[in-house]
Amino acid sequence: HFINKLSGWVNRVIEIKERLKCRSCKSVLRSNWIYSKSFTAVYNTTIVRCKNTNCMEYKTDIYLSHCQACKEIIDSRDNVVKNNNYYLCLHCGAGEDGVDIPGKYCPKCNGTNMNHIESTRKYKCNSCSHVIRLTKKYIRSV
Repeated sequence: HFINKLSGWVNRVIEIKERLKCRSCKSVLRSNWIYSKSFTAVYNTTIVRCKNTNCMEYKTDIYLSHCQACKEIIDSRDNVVKNNNYYLCLHCGAGEDGVDIPGKYCPKCNGTNMNHIESTRKYKCNSCSHVIRLTKKYIRSV
């Protein structure tokens, strides 16, 4: 049982390894262990920061997780729009808690003018042209 958990954790690290580098100085990001809750979680650590004291991003918390709806990676450097204290997924527009209704807010610019693209599961923002694709869970009549 432990081997399965360990291999799952290693696979997840491999999946997010490029995101574990500082974008400014390319240093490996360090886990903020205050937020580390459980080895059994999808991500053992969800908050990381640059360890280079000379970097302009030093002491800036970076949040890493994944979307509960579409499983894409949530990275607070890219996913900047929050609703109900959760980052909105750039791919499907869902909030991590699954409470938000995708297509209501643009996850790129926080605009509220999202239009359904007919005969698809996609919505396009009229303000910034960002497109999201709803997961089957959130398909609704338009």
